[in-house]
Amino acid sequence: MSQELYFNIITFDLPDKPITFYLSKEKIGNAQKLYKTKFPTNIEELFPGIKEENPDFIYTSFIYEKEGYHPLSLNLKEQPTDLIKHYYNWRIKKFFNSIKKLVGQNFVNDNQIWIGNRSYQNKSFAQYYKFTVKVQIKEVSEYGELVISYDGMAKVFKKPISEIIKHTSTTNLNKVVYKMRLLKYHKEKEFIDDNTKAFAILNNDLRNAFKIKPEPKDDSNKYIGYKHKIDKFIQHFILSDEFKKVIPVNNDDYLPVEINRIGEVTDESNDLLFQNGVGRNPKIDFKNLKPLNPCQLDNVHFFFIHHTSYAKEVEALQKLLEDGTSWYKGLNIYAGVLAHFDNDVNIVFDDLENPLPQISQGIKDFKSDPNINYVAIYLSPFNKHEPNLEKKLVYYKVKEQLLYKRIISQVIEFDRFRRNQHKFIYDLTNISLALLAKLDGTPWQLNVKPKNELVIGVGAFKNTEENIRYVASAFSFKNNGRFNEFHYFSKSDVKQLGGALSDAIYQYVPTNQIPEKIVIHFYKDMKD
Repeated sequence: MSQELYFNIITFDLPDKPITFYLSKEKIGNAQKLYKTKFPTNIEELFPGIKEENPDFIYTSFIYEKEGYHPLSLNLKEQPTDLIKHYYNWRIKKFFNSIKKLVGQNFVNDNQIWIGNRSYQNKSFAQYYKFTVKVQIKEVSEYGELVISYDGMAKVFKKPISEIIKHTSTTNLNKVVYKMRLLKYHKEKEFIDDNTKAFAILNNDLRNAFKIKPEPKDDSNKYIGYKHKIDKFIQHFILSDEFKKVIPVNNDDYLPVEINRIGEVTDESNDLLFQNGVGRNPKIDFKNLKPLNPCQLDNVHFFFIHHTSYAKEVEALQKLLEDGTSWYKGLNIYAGVLAHFDNDVNIVFDDLENPLPQISQGIKDFKSDPNINYVAIYLSPFNKHEPNLEKKLVYYKVKEQLLYKRIISQVIEFDRFRRNQHKFIYDLTNISLALLAKLDGTPWQLNVKPKNELVIGVGAFKNTEENIRYVASAFSFKNNGRFNEFHYFSKSDVKQLGGALSDAIYQYVPTNQIPEKIVIHFYKDMKD
């Protein structure tokens, strides 16, 4: 299929002639700080011996003459990429500040431009669209490159924080707008001289405090909407004559993707291995070809956690999981999970608004048989879009307490099941696959030969309740997705984590010889 692909990139020319930067070893007044990896290549012309001195930082006013700063002629094309990017980021920020636009930074310090949505009518909030302008130098072309992306929208209270703190604590504040600056309230509040002119940006804590419902879910094609917004941003700002005086844009259209950059995986890479053959469409093939590995655990007992008023729905759900309906023939036939439902151990609560205390007590009192593998199906009265944080946290706390008892769990939203029982067959297929995997089965895998690889996963996360950061690791001695060990450490135990990684390698080698490859996969939430 022929297709035209484009990067969301607008290119610009790097100057052919030298330009003059102004630099100082000491910070004098407002200046940009340059780390040593950004020092100009010819810095010794200005400060002889500086490379031997090896200071961490010097300071610059870039192209502006300033008392105490010394001129140095630079050919930008020969300078460190980080220095060039810093310079152009600085110029972009100054441009948007000059036309009275909010400019912040994302988590990797690229400029994020906030554009007000004038068509948004709301007495409580102003709405902004957020765009990132990322500077690259010759990454996919022979030019400087501006990568333009849309980052979603933000809402800002129209009432100042001096008013909204009458209704909620300042602990719920995060970012604020103050005199055309985006500030982190708790880290930068010394810059806020007048709280009547500082305006809070809506976040989840403030949303919960003011009982503001989340935006309705948008099921439209996001790509189309995002591209439309990026197109308008580029036309209005990046291709304007004023911006081109700052950044010499050399093309009014997106950068085409070269043919030699477009690749395809082999056709065989689509093959999935099931128990009874090879398929390509899991939705169809799983039902006919059966799971690659059925449930590996013996004596599987299911029970329910539910409200007293859910008895009829529990009975209906159990019948669906046992006997199925239409082409879904139940957990056993569909997913290879042989399970007994033990309703004698169900945990029932009667407080819909605050179910956690009764559920917690029920889990605490649960008398488990060491020869049985238990699975709890929790019919949650709250959905995943629940705006109340305390209610939303019930989901996590229930799963956590079940884990302490080594009980596998599956959460089903009660309202979703009650409203859509006749269509719930499609949910049941996904639920069955999830339960199979949790019970140590394998639905399918890529049809590839096992490789002699050691895969190590490392994740960083924060327990918000305890305010403790943890680092976790999981080790897989095969490339089939099954992991062998799991550990977690507090943030301070980095040496223990390093020791665990070393141990994984030492354990692997005697059994499997030296691996062809060690893959370390690191994951964390992309937040500030």
